[in-house]
Order: sequence, then C-alpha cells, then structure tokens
Amino acid sequence: MTTCTNDGEEYDVEWRIVGIFISYAISVITAYAAVNLAEHFRTTMSSGTLKEKLSALFLMAAALGFGAIWSMHFVGMMAMEAFHPDGTRVAIRYHIVKTMLSAIYCFVCVFAGLWISCYDRFFISENSAEQLYTDVLQREWSLKTMKRSKNQMKCIAIFKDLQHLFVGGCITAVGVCLMHYEGMRAMEFKMKMELDTAIVVVSAVIAVTAACAAFWIIFRLLVWYRNETLRLASAFVMGVAVNGMHYTGMVTCRTPSNVVAPTLAFALTITLPPPSS
Repeated sequence: MTTCTNDGEEYDVEWRIVGIFISYAISVITAYAAVNLAEHFRTTMSSGTLKEKLSALFLMAAALGFGAIWSMHFVGMMAMEAFHPDGTRVAIRYHIVKTMLSAIYCFVCVFAGLWISCYDRFFISENSAEQLYTDVLQREWSLKTMKRSKNQMKCIAIFKDLQHLFVGGCITAVGVCLMHYEGMRAMEFKMKMELDTAIVVVSAVIAVTAACAAFWIIFRLLVWYRNETLRLASAFVMGVAVNGMHYTGMVTCRTPSNVVAPTLAFALTITLPPPSS
C-alpha cells in the first residue's frame, strides 16, 4: 500500500495481487498464441498469397497488440485501488475515445513492427543460413572444421543482421508507450496523475528492449530451435517483459495537490468489488 496526497487529503493506493497475476497470465497466454502463429505466418511468407500473408500478420498483431499488451494493461490497471480518507473506494472512469485510441495505437504499431521484422532474411528462409554453412565447407572439409562451422552457422543465423528486428522492435515499442500513456490519460478520477520524466525514459527503454527481444525470439531463435518447451518459455519471458514495462511505467505516477478531475461526456465508470474477507 502507498499513500498519495491530493488537495491536502491522503489517499491509500493498493495493488491487488490477484489482478496483477491475471494481467500476467493474459500476457503469457496471448504471447504463446502469437509464438505459435509465427510458424503459420512463416509458411505464408514463402508460399502464400498477399491476402493470406496479411491475414496471418493480422492474427499475430492482434494476439500481441490486443492481447499481450493492451488487455494486459487495462486488467493491470484494474488491479489498482484507491481509497478516500474515510475508507470509501475511489471510482475510476475510463474515457471511451482515449481508451479506443490506445488500442489503435498499439495494434497499428505492432502490425507495422511485425511487417518490417518478417522480412528478416533468416526468418523468410533457412536457406540463408544454410548457404553460409555451405560457403564455409567449400573452403575446408575436415570433420573438425565441419563441426565448428555448423556451430558458427547457428551463431550467425541467430545474431547476424538484426536490423529488421531492431527497427520493427522500436516501432512496436513506440506503440506500447503510446498505448500505455494514452491508456493512463483515459483514466479520470479525483487523483489526477503526473509523471516522473526519468522513469518514463526507463520504461521506454524497457519497452524497446522487450519488443526487440520478443521479435528476436519469434523471428530467429524459434526458427532454429523448434520445441514446445522453448515456445512456452519464450511466452513467459515476453510476459515478464510486457508487465515489467507496464508496472515500471506506473511507478512514475504521482498526484499533485489542488487537482479537480474533469467532467467526462463519454466515460465508463468501473468500481471493483471489495476483496473477500
């Protein structure tokens, strides 16, 4: 529990563990769905029509954007509870237009990031890596060299020429940040929030790192090491990354004094039931 001061009054802010766990579970489940959709997407990239490619990409972007990121954000926000000094719960209202905008920002940027990343040459075809292997073997044919060359090929295939993944990850991170802070702007209640610039930057760095790492897992690592355990582990890692950015971003919030919440013409009021005793 933390205490926030607003207009001379102290408000208790609590985070419900169950809500945090549910938000993490949502991000893991939908990230796992996206990981499994990636293989279908890869098949359509090599032999599918444009319509099939866009459909597969849409499903991946929806799983990551709407599921692992956007849904996780708002479920995570519902885990936060604020109480008036008299112990009554503060009703949180969500501006409908801003909430929908946050979803659009997220989906569009994730879609664009995936579209750029899918043109990574090692994702489109393993032949790129196989060609590197063949080139090495043409120079030397000893068994020791062949074994060393095979390991070298995998290393190159996993870590070489990451520019598509980096650009795609950065674009996706922009969408994540826009979604997060637009989603926070959509929250309207008595304790208006301000942001700490330094931690906003930290959360943005986490978003870039998380997005690039997620794309590296999807478009490189799982291409070479296809097993269910790694797919599941990668979903858990992506869930940690998304939640890490979200809750780090929430640390930036503070409530200034003398704030009056605006009146909303289009809003949803959400009041969570009290935890069972």
